[in-house]
Amino acid sequence: MPRRLALTLVAALALVMAAACGGEEASDEATDAAVATTAAAEATTTSAPPTTADHEDEDDDDHADHDHEDEDDDDHADHDHEDMDDDDHADHDHEDEDDDDHADHDHEDMDDDDHADHDHEDEDDDDHADHDHEDEDDDDHADHDHEDEPLAVEDATGELVMLEHPAVRVVCLTGLCVDTMFVLGVKPVAANDLLHRDPAYWGPDETEIGPVSGSFFEPSLEDIAVANPDIVIGLGGVHDGLRAGLESIAPLFIVNPIGVDGMLAHVEEIGILLGMEHEAEHAVEDFVHRLEEYVAGVTAKRSVMVVYGSDVNIGADTVCTPAVDALARAAVYPEEFSGCDVHQPFPSFSVEQLLGIDPDVIFVQTYGFGPTPPEPVSEQLVDHVIWRELVAVQNGEVHEVDFFIWGTSRGINGTNFVLDEAMPKIYPEVFPAPLP
Repeated sequence: MPRRLALTLVAALALVMAAACGGEEASDEATDAAVATTAAAEATTTSAPPTTADHEDEDDDDHADHDHEDEDDDDHADHDHEDMDDDDHADHDHEDEDDDDHADHDHEDMDDDDHADHDHEDEDDDDHADHDHEDEDDDDHADHDHEDEPLAVEDATGELVMLEHPAVRVVCLTGLCVDTMFVLGVKPVAANDLLHRDPAYWGPDETEIGPVSGSFFEPSLEDIAVANPDIVIGLGGVHDGLRAGLESIAPLFIVNPIGVDGMLAHVEEIGILLGMEHEAEHAVEDFVHRLEEYVAGVTAKRSVMVVYGSDVNIGADTVCTPAVDALARAAVYPEEFSGCDVHQPFPSFSVEQLLGIDPDVIFVQTYGFGPTPPEPVSEQLVDHVIWRELVAVQNGEVHEVDFFIWGTSRGINGTNFVLDEAMPKIYPEVFPAPLP
């Protein structure tokens, strides 16, 4: 019998015997003894070594508990690992988020930089636009100021001619004026010769340019007044005396260009008076380029002479005339007629003097002021003994040319016309046709 059970029976028996012997005291004592016995039995059960079977069971329980603890440990370990993994993932995600944040931040920074750059560029563009606008305003103000300023140009006589506003209505008393107006694309309101009706200008059908009657030397002041000009342009040495008579009508501007350089300066002066400086500068540049092209094409220069007259009494043209000066740059012109400081612009000349020069090519202008064209000078001299001895006559290189253009135009258009007519005749191999 197990010891625990035996002790319990003893205690119960003692309690019964005490009750049977009568009395509460005996009963209480018996009860205390039973409690003490039960307590001793629990104490003995707790401290007594287990049997082998119990030990095995306990071991099994311990192993089970241990396994459970191991499992728990494993679970905790796994859980911890998972937690660590979760933490790693969390950290990694956090790092990714941080990277994304950094990337976003960097992108934002780049965007900010781009916006900043764009804003800076916009500011620069605005600055440039403002600057350009300021420049335009400055140009506008400059143009406006220029328009408000009176125009002042000194003419060939040294007279300072002043205009309150650019001239619009111009009266031409010389072919040079007609030529320059043609180059600038403006028709004069009146002219006293017929150069403007030449095919090289506005042509024979031109009717808008009013006439100025009288002679070349004494044009009609009444006709000039009817034209209501802003300015009158006359030739030096011919129209100087008209200034006083024109004072109540319009300012008189005298022109007398010497050579190519004088002609170009004259065009720029008229450009100022008409408020057409840019057009005048462009015309000058075009002419200079064209003349240089003609000169550059010549490798071996030939000798040339330009003469004029109405009969056997002839004269020699000099480089004082712009067209002759232009030819002299592309050919050999007689030295004695190559300086305006030595000779008058149109010195007297003779056939005998011409034979002393004996040029390769001769150009002849036949003057005629009557209703009937005169007989060409070269035909009037055909039977002249000395004339027939000239090399140019013998070689068929004497050429009659248009007096109106060669003798009176003296401007850019007339000089271009002279070059286009003369250069193919002087150098047919080099220039079979005029330059475009």
